[in-house]
Amino acid sequence: MSEIELHIITPLGQVLEAKVESVSVPTSSGIITILPNHIPLVSVLKAGELITLKKNDRVSYAVWNGVVEVASSGQDTIVTVLVNRSEKAAEINIQQAEAAYKRAKDIQDGIHESDVDFARFESLMEKELNRVHVGRKYR
Repeated sequence: MSEIELHIITPLGQVLEAKVESVSVPTSSGIITILPNHIPLVSVLKAGELITLKKNDRVSYAVWNGVVEVASSGQDTIVTVLVNRSEKAAEINIQQAEAAYKRAKDIQDGIHESDVDFARFESLMEKELNRVHVGRKYR
């Protein structure tokens, strides 16, 4: 069976380089599952859960905003995921993520919607809530 060469990259460096059978990513249009020989594409990613599958071993990552590119090089399918943040579900500290979400919410509650900081804290809340959701799903 063909495999996908998957690369997950954040501003801090490469998080993952692996051969997988499939990868599902949270795009702004919905979840896309990429299989070997997938057509080339580029799509915007939103905060959500990225899932890899290899020999019935399912690994989940909380990802936060970025892009995915699917390309082919001869017979190989290469998937490159560029995200602001990626964290393996099993490694998420749920208590820490919940505390960060609460801090951001408390600060946002004191800011007017017209303030530039409102959007920044709304985005931070989305990221931390995603970490909580993905982390709890696999506990």
